[in-house]
This record gives sequence, structure tokens and C-alpha cells, in this order.
Amino acid sequence: MKIKTYLISILFISMMLILTACGGVTQLELTPTGQGQPSRTATKTIVSTPTAPQNTTVVSTATLLPSPTPTPRIHEVKKGETLGGIAWIYGVSLDELIKLNEDVNVRAMSVGTKLLIPYETLPPANQTPVPTPIQMPLRNLNCQEVLDGGIWCFMAVENNSGEVFESVSVNVNIADENADSITSQTAFAPLNLLTPGMSLPVAVYFPAPVPSPFQSSAQFVSAIPLDDPGSRYVSISVENLVIIQSKDQKSAQVKGSINLSETSTAVRLLAVAYDSAGQIIGVRRYDMSPDEINGSLFDFQVYAAYGLIDRVSVLAEAQR
Repeated sequence: MKIKTYLISILFISMMLILTACGGVTQLELTPTGQGQPSRTATKTIVSTPTAPQNTTVVSTATLLPSPTPTPRIHEVKKGETLGGIAWIYGVSLDELIKLNEDVNVRAMSVGTKLLIPYETLPPANQTPVPTPIQMPLRNLNCQEVLDGGIWCFMAVENNSGEVFESVSVNVNIADENADSITSQTAFAPLNLLTPGMSLPVAVYFPAPVPSPFQSSAQFVSAIPLDDPGSRYVSISVENLVIIQSKDQKSAQVKGSINLSETSTAVRLLAVAYDSAGQIIGVRRYDMSPDEINGSLFDFQVYAAYGLIDRVSVLAEAQR
């Protein structure tokens, strides 16, 4: 029995030596794992790290690089604009604006004059500056249809603040009874200056055809604060005022004289006609000629758009 077992072992060892000598057979080696199961040989991954270009310099610094110096904005003066109003729109002080524009005669700016606006106060990304909203009450909106089929609307803008304003504008709307069709107009006060406690009339005409019946409404739009009225306006008073009404009370003659604190080349008078209920029914702006200014006398007519004239008031404004 021992001899038989010994012969079998020798035969098995001989066969293994023969198989090992054969060159066409590849042996797969398995590596035991901690779980007692074979694991595959890990694939080797080659990672290529890019090399920085030789001309690249890396600098580490905590110092901020200087930013480009901004340049002032150019503002071109438009009709009706004043230096104080422009300063307010851009949010700059009037003194800074004057200092930056020393070569500009601020008392005789003409349309097209180019002003430098200090860059420190410019809004980011060159956005258009938006004025701070203000509100002024509108009094006695009065709209009536007239003989030609159109509609005249009158109202008064009241300055209930302690500031001086100019370039007052309002929006007036006319609509049919159900507000299905609305027509709007933006109107400016006939005089520029609106001092504290003062009221300025505004008139708007809507030509035919107009809705019948109609409804009306109005909203205050804008006004520009004026820091130094004396830089552009001359003190003026109306004296020796005479109002002569026509027999039919549809018109009135306005006569009188003006008194100026300084020489002015632009004087505007405003006659406002009221009915017996205190409603504005007619407005007439009168620009005095140089001869009239030199003689200090004026004489013109004001007419009622509708109704009967009960009284007339006169406002005046003089520019340098």
C-alpha cells in the first residue's frame, strides 16, 4: 500500500515538471485578499501634470492694483435747464459744479453749453440719474368743452414747501365715461419760477374730436429745485395794475407797470382769469418787448375759454 502511494506521488510530480517546461502556457497568479476572495490586479493610471509656460511669472501680493481714474461726464445744456437744476439732477453741489466749470458764465448759459459734471457723484455703469421724487398738490382741475368741440383744462400747481422750484410739469387725462379710451397730455407751467406758497396755473387744450360725456384727471409730474434764484432771476413787482373787463365779461384788458431790482432782458407777465366760483377759466402769458421793458409799461388782453370773467390776477417773472 505504501509503495502504491509513493508511485502515485512520483507520477504527479513528474507531470507537473513537464507542464512547467512547456512555453505556450501562461500562469495566472491570484493574490489573496482579506476577505478570502481573489482580487484583480489594479490598473496603473498615468497622470500628466501640465507644466507652466516658462514666461509665466506668479506674483503673490496683498497690495490692490490701482484702478483707472474716471473722467468727468459732459452735460449739454438744454432749453429751460438751469445750473442749479442740473446740479440737483446729478446729485452734486452747486459750488462743485461752478468750480469745475470756471470758464462758463453761469448767469448767461445758452442752449448747447457743455458742462463738466464731477465724476465722484456719477451713478455706477453710467446709468441715467433719476431725480428724487417730489409731490405738489394740484388744485381746482376744471375741464370744459368749448364751441370748437375741443376741451380746455385749467388747474393750479401749489408749492406748499419751503423750496424754490422751476420747470413745473403736469399730466392731464381725458377719457370717456367708462375710461375705455384715454388721451393724455403733458403740460408745463407758463412761468418758470415757483416760489414757496405760490400757485402757478397750467392750461391744456384737447382738440376735437373728444369723448362725450368725458371725465378728466391730472397728476403732478416733475419740478426742479432751484438753490439760488438770484443767479438767474431778477426781483420784479407789478404796480399800478388796472383791469378793464369787456361788457360781455369774455375778456379783460390788463394794464400797469413793472419795477425791476436790476436790468433784465426777459420779462414775462401772466394774467389769470377767474370766474365767480374761483375757477380758472383763462390764462395769457405776455412777453414784454425790449421797448416795453425800458419803459416799464405793459398793456395786453386776456380771454376766457368759457364762462364769465369775475376777476384777473397778474404774475411776473424776470430773468437776467
